[in-house]
Amino acid sequence: MTTTLAVCALLTIALSAYSIGHYLCAAVFLLGRAKTRSFPARPTDSVAVLIPAKNEAERALRAITSLARQDHAGPIDVYLLIKDQTDSSIPFLRALYPGANFDLPPGALVELSESDGRRVIVAYTDADPKSDKINWVTRRLSTKYLAILDADHQADADWIRTSVCLLIERGARIIQARRAPISARGLFPLWDSLHQHIGCELFNASFSRLGLTVFFTGTTAVMETELLQDNPLGECITEDIDFSYRILLQGVRIIDNPWSGSSEETSPDLYSFLARRRRWSSGHTSTFLRQLKGVVRAPLSALERAQ
Repeated sequence: MTTTLAVCALLTIALSAYSIGHYLCAAVFLLGRAKTRSFPARPTDSVAVLIPAKNEAERALRAITSLARQDHAGPIDVYLLIKDQTDSSIPFLRALYPGANFDLPPGALVELSESDGRRVIVAYTDADPKSDKINWVTRRLSTKYLAILDADHQADADWIRTSVCLLIERGARIIQARRAPISARGLFPLWDSLHQHIGCELFNASFSRLGLTVFFTGTTAVMETELLQDNPLGECITEDIDFSYRILLQGVRIIDNPWSGSSEETSPDLYSFLARRRRWSSGHTSTFLRQLKGVVRAPLSALERAQ
């Protein structure tokens, strides 16, 4: 009984400290929200945007269309990363690009269009995991920057331009952009959005105000291509948080873009909502335990270590 009470007391103390952290972040967020700003610069650096997808059907086309509308002045190569021609997006791509030859073997690149500095390419990666798809094409890139956008997202028109501007302005190597819902109507979409969007923005704004890094969330990020080439995504459930830990321990800070980003679909029902949380909880916990020794030994400040 004494042991049980001791464990309960420790858990209560830990959860209390965690809740205090939430309240502090909320206070920092409310007192120092990002002000509207303009981005007059027009960088011309080349960017490759990777869209990892698996049977996303028509949604993949929406992501591609949103990238075609980017106002970035430099060239943009959009790669839709799928396993092979059996993917559910292929019928929609055939209808939209009737002149393209999709009947190619694994490892092939199918160029769909090229105009005004914009190329759209389908990559047959012969892989299912998101990390394998991204690593497969990253090794082949020569662009200065690389961006990742999930297939169920639609990018804001100024996402790439503002992100590259901030990378140059702050001398950073990777930037995580703002995420918002396409729609939050209904109990579970709203609940999902409160976690995914309000929660992420609260932490990102608070961490930025405190001079701390933010974390890569697996999508809507722009980085130097060499950074991912030197640190390929690992084979784990939450490759984004694992990647964040690894580069942070190398001294690479992830900055925040609160002015632009993407909109995404939210969980439509309870099953989808819980399935997401179960996967994230398992992946984040296992990654934290695997990286804990490195965090303890890394040359971090007390505040960074606590974060």
